[in-house]
Amino acid sequence: MCWAETYAPYGEKLDNEDKLEPADGCGLLKTDVGYTGHVQDGSGLVYAQQRYYDPVIGRFMSTDPTKPTAGDPRYFGRYQYGANSPYNYVDLNGREFQLQWHDVSIQLSDAPIIETNPSNRTGFKHSFISFVPDNPEDFASDSRFNQSGTGRTTFGAGPDKDDKLAAGMDRDDDIKPHPVGIKLTLPGNMTEIEAFDKINNTFSSYSNKVPYSKFGVHFGLGNNSNSFARSLLDLVGFEYTELPRSAPGINTPVDKSEFD
Repeated sequence: MCWAETYAPYGEKLDNEDKLEPADGCGLLKTDVGYTGHVQDGSGLVYAQQRYYDPVIGRFMSTDPTKPTAGDPRYFGRYQYGANSPYNYVDLNGREFQLQWHDVSIQLSDAPIIETNPSNRTGFKHSFISFVPDNPEDFASDSRFNQSGTGRTTFGAGPDKDDKLAAGMDRDDDIKPHPVGIKLTLPGNMTEIEAFDKINNTFSSYSNKVPYSKFGVHFGLGNNSNSFARSLLDLVGFEYTELPRSAPGINTPVDKSEFD
C-alpha cells in the first residue's frame, strides 16, 4: 500500500502525512484525494463536484440543490452532511442519476403497520432511480421532469391493488430526500438529455402486468421493486460499481419482454 488516510466521522484528516518511507518502495507520494473520494484542495475544503464541503465543521458551504420535502425534519438543514449521520450515510453531490433506496415496512401479521415505529421496519431495501440534472434549465420545458416540484424525478415501482408490479414516477416515498445512493455513470457518450429520454422510454414501455412478489425473490420466484430498478439499470446501460445490500430481487431483473 502506497497511500492511506484516516478521517474523523465528518471527514477531518487525522493523519496528514503525504509520504511513506522510501523503504516502502513508494517514494514521495502526494495526493489530493479527499473525504469520500472527492478532491481536497489546499484550503482544506473538499470539492464535492457541485458544492464545497468543510470537513472541520461538517457543513457544506452552500445549500443542497435538492429541495427538502415535508415528512422528515432531518432534511431541512440544507447545509448539513449526510442527515447529520456520517456513520450511516455518504452525502453525494445531489446532481446526477443515482440508484437510491430506503427501508421498507412489510406487514408480517394482521397487526397494523405504524410507519413511525422502527420495530415495523424489516431491514429490507426498496430501490429506485433518482435524477437531478447538472443543468436544470435544459429540462425546464420537459413536462416529464420535476412533476413533484422538488427539482428531481424518480423512477420506481411497487404493488398495485391487483398485486401486480406497477411502475410509478415520483412515488410518495421515493421522492422524499434520501441521503444514501450509488452514483450511476452514463453509458458511452450519452448526454443527460439522451439518458433521461432513454429511461423515460424504457419506463413507459413496461407492461405493468408482472406479478408482484414480496418474498418469492429470495428463491428466484417473482419480481419486486428492486427487480424493476435493476431492469432500468441494465436496459438503459448505466454503469455502477455496487448494488445495495438487503435488497432482495436486485439480482433478478424483470424479463426484457415486459418492456416491449
